[in-house]
Amino acid sequence: AEAAALGLGGVPMFILMWLAMMSSTPSNYLIPILLVLIYTVVAISYDEFVFHIKRCGKLETIYHRLLVFGNGIAWLAWFHFIYG
Repeated sequence: AEAAALGLGGVPMFILMWLAMMSSTPSNYLIPILLVLIYTVVAISYDEFVFHIKRCGKLETIYHRLLVFGNGIAWLAWFHFIYG
């Protein structure tokens, strides 16, 4: 699930966000970005609540969630830079 989130969500998200940032009309990329975001969030949530709860210790799970939260904050900052 983590590899799917990265490969099928993260890579297209990076490309779409970069294209939106370089575009004179970034609103054309808004719907595709949101669709990829939904898929990525579902894949990451599945990974967090199925695999990490069962296979990782409490501290490792906390660290991983902090990492995911930090990545989410970074994405929101980039999104705000483009559309804010």
